[in-house]
Amino acid sequence: MVEPISLDWEWELQPVILVVHPTAAMAEYESSHHNYTIPKETAPLALNTIIQLHFEKTLEKKRAVDLQKKELWKLFQHFFLFLALVFTAQV
Repeated sequence: MVEPISLDWEWELQPVILVVHPTAAMAEYESSHHNYTIPKETAPLALNTIIQLHFEKTLEKKRAVDLQKKELWKLFQHFFLFLALVFTAQV
C-alpha cells in the first residue's frame, strides 16, 4: 500500500540497503565488458577541456561582477548628484 505524500515538505529519508551477490555482479560485468583501448592522449585532453570550461565559467562570473560594480558606481554617483541638488536648493 502506498502512503500519500504530505504537502508540508517534511519528508523522512529511509535508508536503502542493496545486497548484490558478488558472483552475479561479476558475471554481469564480464558479459557486458568489452576490451576497448583508450589512447594516452585522452586523459590530458579531457583535463584540458575541464580546465578550459572552468576558466571560461570563472571569467563569465568575473564579468558579471564587474558589470554590477559599474552599475552600482553609476547609481552611487547619481545619488550624490541628487543630494547635491537637494542641499543647494535648501541654501
